[in-house]
Amino acid sequence: MEDVPNYCGKKGLQKALRRIIEHPQESFYEHHVGSWANTMLAQVFTDDKWIITPEQKHHGGTKKPDLVVEDASIGRVHPWIHLYMELKKHDGDHLYEALHQVVQEIGLVLHSVGNDKAFVVVQRGTKIAFFQFHNNSHDFDLVDFPIPHIWGCISLTEFFLYEERPQLILQDQPQDLERLVPQGVTLGAMTVQANIDKRAEAIRFTTPCVFDLTKHQKEINFLFHYIESHQPGDYSF
Repeated sequence: MEDVPNYCGKKGLQKALRRIIEHPQESFYEHHVGSWANTMLAQVFTDDKWIITPEQKHHGGTKKPDLVVEDASIGRVHPWIHLYMELKKHDGDHLYEALHQVVQEIGLVLHSVGNDKAFVVVQRGTKIAFFQFHNNSHDFDLVDFPIPHIWGCISLTEFFLYEERPQLILQDQPQDLERLVPQGVTLGAMTVQANIDKRAEAIRFTTPCVFDLTKHQKEINFLFHYIESHQPGDYSF
């Protein structure tokens, strides 16, 4: 793993993390998650080309992802959407629900502004997962070169072959990463078939992809650094 800035070690991020851990029952707990996420993005996306917007409402969309990072150096009319981040409190929606929520929104938005890919980060309390989203899951990346994905999202922990070249963004991955739906976790009963189907899809996605802010800071630093310095779908390495 290449040397990257120790974002997680910054005083502000350490304090924000302590608030998440020490006050999990407070009603504004998602606000604490937002404090950590906003502070992290401000540490990572420092170049003057980046625009960071909370709860941005897009034309063509119906909801507001919690955080959006755009690249003002790309795109003639609209800045190029680079990253979406969706946040949940520790006892709120599960990570797979957060991922599905943001995917439903950004597929419409990316099509309207000409993007076909973007990074997606979902966070629930101290749990966090990193993906690159492909606007059309039937494009050549995911069909001609079959790559494990969920709802068009490829985990940044995924190993696959692209044009006969092995692709693995994060080397030396921790052995204690969780799945999107951790094994052995008891989930509540559901009655709506669409929600039952969504959960079943998430359970079938078995790639270890979920990090913990308290245990995997080195890897989280690396992945944010990677997102800042690469375009989604960059398989040139």
